[in-house]
Amino acid sequence: MTVADFLALVEPQSPPPAEEAIAAFEAKIGSALPQNYRQFLARCGGGRLKDALWLNENVGVEDVAGFQVSRKDVTRSLPYYFDLYKGRIPTALVPIMSDGFGNKICLGIKGGHSGKVYFWDHELEYDEDDWTDDVSASENIQLVASSFDEFVAGLREDPDAAENEKDHQ
Repeated sequence: MTVADFLALVEPQSPPPAEEAIAAFEAKIGSALPQNYRQFLARCGGGRLKDALWLNENVGVEDVAGFQVSRKDVTRSLPYYFDLYKGRIPTALVPIMSDGFGNKICLGIKGGHSGKVYFWDHELEYDEDDWTDDVSASENIQLVASSFDEFVAGLREDPDAAENEKDHQ
């Protein structure tokens, strides 16, 4: 799937953000977003997918975080996710999508994680006393793609189709 194909499946909740909004978010997170994801944001205001998409039988996507103008949709915004998951998701990652079950798709924004896409499993989340800010030491985080484009290219409408394709490679 191409990024254009993916964008066609998103039911927009707001217009794409202005460059100033993206820059303000980057200032807030203390890091520049990967260029391919910045380009995606420039074309997408976020929203719900018409149908869930799957990377494999365990990793799916239903919501795409964006920059909402509507107060009703603020809970699907990148700034909201960033603040809500601070201290739960390592600071080298930003939650950018949801799977509909409380798990997040995260984008690496710092160090060796920059540009990579990860799956954060809330059911395996650490207790507050055991939490670590280290992506590599977090058992509830798994690498799913080396880049945002690779992540999107691996999405399928049928979760079994993604697994069958992986098995035949």
